[in-house]
Amino acid sequence: MGLCFKVLGSLSAVVLVSGMPVLFPAESGVGVVQAQTTEEQKAEADRLYEQGLQQYNAENYYAALQSFQQASNIYEAISDGQGTIATGIYFGYTLIELGETERAINIFQTLLEVAQENNLSELEEIAEQGLQAARNQNNSTQTSEQNPQLAEAERLNQQVEQLYQAGKYEEAIPLAERALEIRQQVLGEEHPSVATSLNNLAGLYSSQGRYTEAEPLYQQALEMRKRLLGEEHPHVASSLNNLAFLYRSQGRYTEAEPLYQQALEMRQRLLGEEHPDVATSLNNLAELYSFQGRYTEAELLYQQALEMTKRLL
Repeated sequence: MGLCFKVLGSLSAVVLVSGMPVLFPAESGVGVVQAQTTEEQKAEADRLYEQGLQQYNAENYYAALQSFQQASNIYEAISDGQGTIATGIYFGYTLIELGETERAINIFQTLLEVAQENNLSELEEIAEQGLQAARNQNNSTQTSEQNPQLAEAERLNQQVEQLYQAGKYEEAIPLAERALEIRQQVLGEEHPSVATSLNNLAGLYSSQGRYTEAEPLYQQALEMRKRLLGEEHPHVASSLNNLAFLYRSQGRYTEAEPLYQQALEMRQRLLGEEHPDVATSLNNLAELYSFQGRYTEAELLYQQALEMTKRLL
């Protein structure tokens, strides 16, 4: 799936698409913001789109879906083909994450038709990949609403998050292990939610200093995300960052550095130069350089991270 994120920042040619169809109809209660000018409407749509990206990257998929829906309604109202397509791509992948594969298939099918009609080869490749991903999961993906076991896993994950925030790692671990077990049984060994559970459990082990147990889980989550989501995906960048942090915690600085650099560069490509996750990656790399005594390099990155954070607040 990750190929789609490579070209979201270079969709300027799509502005010229004419007769752009409605990718998904407006839902009740999700309207178009009536700003005074087209520029104001576009600014609001861009804000909602960026909000959706942040929610998607945080795996808050239901909230992301609503943000993308609202953004798309505005983009379509002002005939912004670029915004409509970019939002539609993420909307489709968010639906896949939520198990709503039939809707995702419809989105990517529409995008594929637009690409073919307008000779947009990059978009065609994205749409075909998304369509295949949705079809592959169509028969196997289940949602928590459809399966009580998955609902139980989701409930356990919420408890794990609360215990983690409270620093109660020992109590959280058996719940995280059970959530992983349920997801593997219901969804199979290869599924984005299984990768997330592996990542969460690794994080708990790492917080306790159980690095030899955490490392293989982080590695499994990273490789699974690459297979399922593609080499270029925000979740892959997060996995690279997490594994780098583990190595840094063990003093394995030479192993941590290339992973931190990969995570930073990937986030810059996928999310843009100005994004909270990019600031986090700059800070992480700076911290690593500081531990290595590379203070001049660290200071520059710390300053970049600080200034970016101020701008984004």
